[in-house]
Amino acid sequence: MSVRPVLAAITAALVVSLSSPAMARESKEEREARYAENLELARAHAGEPVEKVRFLNEPYKYEVLGNHHLLVWQNQRTAWLVDLKQDAGCRRMSNSLSIRIDMVNEMQTMNTSNGYIVGSQGERCKIEGLRKVDVAAMRAARENAVASSAS
Repeated sequence: MSVRPVLAAITAALVVSLSSPAMARESKEEREARYAENLELARAHAGEPVEKVRFLNEPYKYEVLGNHHLLVWQNQRTAWLVDLKQDAGCRRMSNSLSIRIDMVNEMQTMNTSNGYIVGSQGERCKIEGLRKVDVAAMRAARENAVASSAS
């Protein structure tokens, strides 16, 4: 079996769309503030860097955390903070309505050696860091922050 058709099938299966009416109404400043807050929260609950992550299934979803950071969710309980190379080609990543994760082989592995995130305009952003996020702790911190601001 040729690797190219397998890669194409995996890549096509990993296209994840992002759009929401609430996000469409946000100003650029509100969106950037939300990205910064969510990135800070994810970083605070991210573990040690790893070189690769193997996906048994296609990713559940992703969240943009700015032009150079994403949360890629394997499922509802497992998320990875993905740091992208700080280069001009990635400056529009936060505007992408969809992304594609270039998995390096049929083992569905996202890695820092030759992995890329591809935006909806074709921008290719090199994956430079992968850290598992303590999702339960991150959600608890977010709930505490919301409760504190409501009081």
